[in-house]
Amino acid sequence: MAIQFNFVSSMLILVLLSISSVEGQGGEGGGVIDVVAKFGAKADEKTDLSKPLLDAWKEACALTSPSKIVIPKEIYFLSKATLDGPCKAPIKLQVEGTVMAPADPGAFKEPKWISFNRIENFKFSGGGVFDGQGTTAYKREGCKGHDYCGLLPINLRFDFLTNAKIQDITTKDNKKFHANVLGCKKHYFQTFHHICT
Repeated sequence: MAIQFNFVSSMLILVLLSISSVEGQGGEGGGVIDVVAKFGAKADEKTDLSKPLLDAWKEACALTSPSKIVIPKEIYFLSKATLDGPCKAPIKLQVEGTVMAPADPGAFKEPKWISFNRIENFKFSGGGVFDGQGTTAYKREGCKGHDYCGLLPINLRFDFLTNAKIQDITTKDNKKFHANVLGCKKHYFQTFHHICT
């Protein structure tokens, strides 16, 4: 009886250790992709984060097991980004830092800054801030007779996502709207903040 109990106890401990090991990695079987360490993103507030972010997204989207992209706690400049699916496995985008848009409203050729399209099983979290630097747009005169008003960007667009969770994210000083959700299914917001200064 003691031998059988020890065997069962040992197996239970091994199972629990395996589970805690996976959770210690964030539960992302495909691994963690750090845009700074792996793709050379710079937190100097002027080097564009677009290419490192899109390269990380392309790699994560092609993985057949869940993965996590991390933007560490610093301040980054991002001209624009469109993160497209479908992806082969669930993806978590963990933004811990502050991501800043171009201050000039004329820098945008489309009415969006960061967009997420046709992604399933997506989590977007990390406590990060998306600063649209909208105060520059607020200072402009009315839109009548000006072309720039139609192209003022939405900070975050979520289009045709399925089973997505947006958690602990802040959008700040949007130029047009903080967020737009279109055609999503099972799309949840939890602790989503919007701030205008």
